[in-house]
Amino acid sequence: MIFINAVFCVIFAYSHDMWILYASRFFIGFSQAFVVIYAPVWINEFSPAEANTRWMAGFHSACVVGILGGYISAQVIVNYFSYYTTWRLTIYIQGGFQFLLSVVTMFVDNKNLDVKEKAHEENIGMLNGVKSDKDLHMPKSPTKHEFIKHTSEKRIDTVDADEMGHLCHQFRILCSNYVFIFVTL
Repeated sequence: MIFINAVFCVIFAYSHDMWILYASRFFIGFSQAFVVIYAPVWINEFSPAEANTRWMAGFHSACVVGILGGYISAQVIVNYFSYYTTWRLTIYIQGGFQFLLSVVTMFVDNKNLDVKEKAHEENIGMLNGVKSDKDLHMPKSPTKHEFIKHTSEKRIDTVDADEMGHLCHQFRILCSNYVFIFVTL
């Protein structure tokens, strides 16, 4: 879908016909929907359980920063380089990065991308040797009071150095996964 998005970005930037602009913009939004839906599912499947929320927050924060960066770069190009080019260059740049991302993801091992396959393997592995529901040993869900108590134990302004170090470690793990970085960008 990223490749299709890149193709329609180039068509959008190149076109001067109103209907082609509308159609290409529709397909840009349509193809972006798959990435917006797939990325949180991928994060939920592949992130460590204790860092799932941080990974999700990092993804959504990066989306906002990316949009802001796109607007800023478009503004800089239009204001400072308008003698040489137009706003269309920013869409070409976006399409170029997406083409690059498409090429890079072709060489990524599918086991890092295929959520369905990993989930199926875990379910099969979990069910091997299970004879009854008693063998599953499912953890008890916390009550509403326990959940509120657990989530409200620390205030953000009282985080100590050890917890900040753990947060930085999780961020390093997140940033070392190139699939997450490319999907986020």
